[in-house]
Amino acid sequence: MKKDFVPLGFFKRLKLNNSDYAVHMKNLREYNILNNIPLKGLGMRKTFFPLVRFGVKVARLLNKHTLEIIGDKRIATERPCIFAVTHVGKFDIERVFEACNTSCWIFNGDPETVYRNFDGFSLFTSGVIHIDTESKNDRKVATKTAIKLLKSGGNLMFFPEGIWNVEPSIPVLPLYGGIVDIASRSNADIIPVAIEQYGNHFQINIGQNIKAEDLQRISDSKYELLCFLRDELAKLKWEIFEKNPANRSDIKDADEIHQKRVESKLHEWVDKNGKPYYNEEILKIRQYKPKNITYYSDAFSHLKNIKPNLTNAFLLDARLV
Repeated sequence: MKKDFVPLGFFKRLKLNNSDYAVHMKNLREYNILNNIPLKGLGMRKTFFPLVRFGVKVARLLNKHTLEIIGDKRIATERPCIFAVTHVGKFDIERVFEACNTSCWIFNGDPETVYRNFDGFSLFTSGVIHIDTESKNDRKVATKTAIKLLKSGGNLMFFPEGIWNVEPSIPVLPLYGGIVDIASRSNADIIPVAIEQYGNHFQINIGQNIKAEDLQRISDSKYELLCFLRDELAKLKWEIFEKNPANRSDIKDADEIHQKRVESKLHEWVDKNGKPYYNEEILKIRQYKPKNITYYSDAFSHLKNIKPNLTNAFLLDARLV
């Protein structure tokens, strides 16, 4: 941020082009933290949350989406809460809003997709903390803002996987570590939430509160704490999977079915020209990959580049895959 940075008013910001607007908003986030500017509208957003939730429900019905809550193990608390949500697609925020029925701000990692459009207005209405994931400084700013929010009595919706999980065989991706730091420094409960989408039908499973002091008792290692949270999310996911059993006869062409699912996910969120904001490469890059983990798709990706001949034909043996 430049030393002579001056925040612009709402209407003046709207006159900026997209790139200048993005830079200004990033500088504004840093300016607010450096000058300890209080978060605005916390009480107002809690007051108007029922109206926001009603709007979300109406939008779901218009889209002909259905929602099923298969479990809710939450314990009532006066402490702030971080809803740690698995990430499967564009509509996760709206569905969790409706299912959890709790006013909370969204930790949003893709501000460029919601600048000055209806999605951005919807996020602003509910409360949002934007973050440029490629900026180390902006990540720090967002973390401090989240802690300020929670210490002020607000709640937070957080997607620790970092990006949509479209892996065919991994229920929950490895988690980014920020959520543990934020929970510990704000004394907030973490509430794990698993979501799955089957066509236009969404299923949500809400777990039991994980208190900050519980995290301290479990381990001093951030890695072990993230593994614990990931396990809790995976348990909730499996409870959803158990309600949706599949027969082998229904999944003959598993690879083709999976690819169509991925493509449908990518086309859920498109720009004004109809081009998807994301592609499979971006999803791969955004995943957090621990050094000791190798995915199936990575391990066998070289097979796509092999030109079959007599010396390497054995690699194509179905028994090896």
